Amino acid sequence: LDKYKHLLDDEEETEEEWEFRQLTEVPEDDKEVLTNMREWVDVVISDMGICPFSQSADKAGLPLGPVHYPIFRGIRPEEVYAKYWDEVNFLITSDEKDIATTLLILPQFGIANVEGFTAFTDTLSSPLEALGIEKYIQLVFFHPQWVFRDGEDRMGSSGAANFARRSPFPMINILRTPQVRLAQKSIPTGLVYTQNEETLMEIGREDLQEMLIQRDWSPLKDQRVDRRYNKLGKIAQMLIDADGAPAQEVKERLEQQIKEMEEAKQAKAKQAAPPKPPPPTASIQRESPGGDADSRP
Repeated sequence: LDKYKHLLDDEEETEEEWEFRQLTEVPEDDKEVLTNMREWVDVVISDMGICPFSQSADKAGLPLGPVHYPIFRGIRPEEVYAKYWDEVNFLITSDEKDIATTLLILPQFGIANVEGFTAFTDTLSSPLEALGIEKYIQLVFFHPQWVFRDGEDRMGSSGAANFARRSPFPMINILRTPQVRLAQKSIPTGLVYTQNEETLMEIGREDLQEMLIQRDWSPLKDQRVDRRYNKLGKIAQMLIDADGAPAQEVKERLEQQIKEMEEAKQAKAKQAAPPKPPPPTASIQRESPGGDADSRP
């Protein structure tokens, strides 16, 4: 083998290998990591409406509040566990108007092993109920190679919808359960997933992958979702604007908002429908002298 070692060393890198290397390269400077993540949150999560309750990289949640971005470069599970529990405690003991949600960025933890990262996340989600903290926090996970388990059979690992969870670096989103429950009561999770899939498929898997590799989402700057004409966006905005309003009042506003959107949708469909053709002219049946029916106009 030593005889052919130079040939093996000169083997060209495949496109898949190059993509993987680019995706798993981590900047040494935490400022660059934070900039990459904030830009992704700002453009993909907020502007594209992937999360209806995220208004920008700085503001999210119900009620709207600041987003906390701790960065931790640990690579061993026990280190990440310790940091995770510190952040859980910090969020629970903080006022939601000081910190609405936490995005714990783990740039070097499992970035080259999405299966290992996913297995680790199961050990965080599974004990929430048993430990009695499910009433306080919920978890959502992100990774550059994330694949939705419930959609893999339908769309495969390359489906555009997976990019709703494909962040520049591995990340744990620690959310407040009361905020999640309010969002779920207002907007069905399946509706959010369906709209996200449509939005991301319109952009295209290839373009999304290229932006993720380059960590550059500037091509999407002009494609911001207009919440005035987006059903989920309008409902989410109304809930955000209703900060502190009684639950019944919010419910009534929601119902009125949905009714108005449905009426507008029906009116638009009616205008776009082609005009109906006029009914055919009725013919008059007359009896011919020979007794046969004779049709004359």
